[in-house]
Amino acid sequence: MSEIPFNLRILATDHPIYDGYATRLVFKSTDGGMVGILAHHCDELITIDVGEMQYDPAPEPGSEDKEDNKDFDRSTKYVLAGEGFMQIINGRVTAFVETAERPDEIDEKRALDALHRAEEAMAGKRIMEDYAMTEANIQRALARISEKHKFFSNMNNVI
Repeated sequence: MSEIPFNLRILATDHPIYDGYATRLVFKSTDGGMVGILAHHCDELITIDVGEMQYDPAPEPGSEDKEDNKDFDRSTKYVLAGEGFMQIINGRVTAFVETAERPDEIDEKRALDALHRAEEAMAGKRIMEDYAMTEANIQRALARISEKHKFFSNMNNVI
């Protein structure tokens, strides 16, 4: 796997998640598959689906030997991302997502409450548009609950 760092920014509508360098980025696209990004990726615009986003942070190129980077945490980081898009231009990767939560930020009770409300609303939906919106709410709630359970069993993975 490539260890060449590239510039990565992950931006939610209400706050930045990461702005630095990484050696790898993986996320779910709306095409249904997982997409992996490494350094020197071609310029591209990719739509992001709700799901887990993983990245391996890296120190700024050329600064590896600096005292500040001796204890740099290169462990894989995880974020539950909402829908959005990924822009890759001249080796700079920027993800723009509606929402983004680190596993330790997910409120499981709130996610379960949202899931129950969406499931109850689903039972009464007759119009396809309402049904699709409610189904999306269910998928978001399930993703949040899954992410919380997945990473709280291993605190080393939490950002």
